[in-house]
Amino acid sequence: MNATAEARFDRRRQVYRFLRSQVTRLHSLHALFWRINRYLLSSPTLSSAWKACLERSRLKLPELPISDLRLDTVECVVVPGLKQGDFDEDANLQDLIFLLQLAKARRVARILEVGTYRAKTIYALHLNCPSAFIRSYDIREIDSEYRRILEGKTNVQLCVGSFAKNGSALRGEAPYDLVFIDGSHRMEDVLADSFIAFDITAKNGVVVWHDYRKSGYWSPDLQVPEALHYLHNRFAIAQVKDTNCAIYIRR
Repeated sequence: MNATAEARFDRRRQVYRFLRSQVTRLHSLHALFWRINRYLLSSPTLSSAWKACLERSRLKLPELPISDLRLDTVECVVVPGLKQGDFDEDANLQDLIFLLQLAKARRVARILEVGTYRAKTIYALHLNCPSAFIRSYDIREIDSEYRRILEGKTNVQLCVGSFAKNGSALRGEAPYDLVFIDGSHRMEDVLADSFIAFDITAKNGVVVWHDYRKSGYWSPDLQVPEALHYLHNRFAIAQVKDTNCAIYIRR
């Protein structure tokens, strides 16, 4: 090995050693963080202080009172049965009631949902807007009582596949009055779903996102706030007060 080649090899070895030391250091910090986090979670007081410190400015969208959406014209909504099993990852009751009131108050004729899951939300929308055409997308087909009921409805379509990959074809169809986004919560997926939603929403139609809320610090699976803050630079998105929802009204 000549002197030039040896010098180049030494530089690469030094860079490799530096990068390896940094990776080891970051891994140690990450492990330390989660050890501390687990300890803090055992104390409600310390956990609240920890979250307040790390997430105090995470929700930055302007607040929109529900009263501004004029939902008081809706006397009642029909809510499906209780959760199945020991868990429930559907929209919580307060958010579901808001969504149903919004759909009824605006007399929506075409609804699209991203994130079918067990189809409970779509079933609730069908109960309250029985004449509306409803389409929903999910990458998985999860069997449930709600899905089995809806599969026999001619005005309900439960599509299995990625909305980000298949939704572009909807740009040539009639626009939707209500688009509800509750699929993948990673930032790149929320952005991809949102840009399609903006294109297929009718004039005076609405786009609603679920899970605009705080979460565990460093959580890669809930980046809805970060995605909507990015979109807020171009679109007038607001968080709906007293809910975990955000909304955009197309003018």
